Amino acid sequence: MKNEKGFSLPVTIVFSLIIISFFMHQTNLLLLEKRFYAESEEIVALDILMHNAILDFKSTLNSFEAKKEMVFQYEDGTVAVFHSSNSISEILEVTVKCTTVKNRKYEIQFEYNQATNQIMNWKEMR
Repeated sequence: MKNEKGFSLPVTIVFSLIIISFFMHQTNLLLLEKRFYAESEEIVALDILMHNAILDFKSTLNSFEAKKEMVFQYEDGTVAVFHSSNSISEILEVTVKCTTVKNRKYEIQFEYNQATNQIMNWKEMR
């Protein structure tokens, strides 16, 4: 024990630093994973909002023909739908803006053919 010449303390310190750095790395990975899942949940919520708003837009289009703006309130957020029609054709230019409860925004534009009930030229802006 007396002939150690300072071997135990440096080895203990180095070993402790390795263990502490490993735990810090694992903690950082855990925080990144939690952030990733939170972002993924927001994106899924935006997609669900968008899907529900488009379904509601299609079903209420005839009753709201005079209105160029519709606002749909959902549990996860708000969706505003704007549309403009061309008097010559039956194609509507539609803009949909989603905002979640956590103020995350998502906007799309598409053309809607009223004769065939088809969505064309889908453009996303995140």
